[in-house]
Amino acid sequence: MEKIYKSRIYRIIFNLLCGAALSFFVFYIAQIWLTQLTSIIITILIFLSYIWLVIWGNFITIIVNDKELIVKNGKKEDRYEFNKYHFRAKTVSSRNDTECTLYAIDENGNETIIDCELIGIGQFMNLISDLKLDNSEKVNKINTIKKDK
Repeated sequence: MEKIYKSRIYRIIFNLLCGAALSFFVFYIAQIWLTQLTSIIITILIFLSYIWLVIWGNFITIIVNDKELIVKNGKKEDRYEFNKYHFRAKTVSSRNDTECTLYAIDENGNETIIDCELIGIGQFMNLISDLKLDNSEKVNKINTIKKDK
């Protein structure tokens, strides 16, 4: 069965608002020392750079099927076969915002970082579950018997 995870619209809007706030802050600081026109140009360049790097650069689609994880980022498509890669996940929460990161680790131990922020925490938790990273599989416990010497 194939599952598809796409960037959430509310995450995109949130990042647009963060970019606007950053740009407004830079404009306010820049106008103290620079002319208004120069400040506006710098502000627009920072806002466009923010959109390009943070939003457009992270706009992803993640597909999970029975044999692989496929990450589509723009025209780039990466495939991670389950028999060649293992995964780990990390979430960091601060001030009502959660950073979601997935790590794909190949047979040689090389890590590839997959930024899953734009899919949102709900879809990220479902992705973790689909990849069996949520400890839903039972762990075999081994009883150790200590012998006194």
